[in-house]
Amino acid sequence: LVAMNADNVIGVNNDLPWKLKDDLQHFKNYSMNKAIIMGRNTYDSIGRPLPNRFNIVVSSTMAETEGLTIARNLTDAIELATNYSIAEHQDELVLIGGARIFDEGMKYVNKLVISWVDAPNIKGDVYFPSFNLSEWDQDKADFEKEGEVIGLMMYFGNPLELQEYLFAENRSKCLEMKQTAEETSSAYYECARVNAVLKGKKIVSIIEELEVIE
Repeated sequence: LVAMNADNVIGVNNDLPWKLKDDLQHFKNYSMNKAIIMGRNTYDSIGRPLPNRFNIVVSSTMAETEGLTIARNLTDAIELATNYSIAEHQDELVLIGGARIFDEGMKYVNKLVISWVDAPNIKGDVYFPSFNLSEWDQDKADFEKEGEVIGLMMYFGNPLELQEYLFAENRSKCLEMKQTAEETSSAYYECARVNAVLKGKKIVSIIEELEVIE
């Protein structure tokens, strides 16, 4: 279970290179009630056992604490996770990182759950191991990504505050949407080029307004 960009970047400075709400929610939902296996660095970056999951850390130095099970190697971790999954009637266990766990675990996994992040300019220091995507059956879903788009901005109140925003295919479409909206609403509208968090063709949130389009 991993999020990465096209360069296989998965981490930087012992943290995620991005903060995408949709992907974090996906991670939570997918791993809930399952056994999760992680390395020491990944656990340190999280900072605590994740609730409602069987947390296993592969480490030669850590001691077990409440909510945390320690395995000395990945083979032992998989055995612990398998026993838990059988007892709890779960049909899979989940590797959540970091790079060494993924690298050693590739020979065991039969499923890759990947959130592809559209972030080509982000550089990292932790990478998912190389693999041939064509060897895997693919089932794609939309997740949040950052990008530059044109949007119709809707302002309400006194003073004006940005309340809503809609994705527009291009400048002409946005100006057309603006004209239609102004005929039926007293709100203030403008078309703008923005840096935004996107999900498919929906603007989830605005990061920065770059320029107003007339």
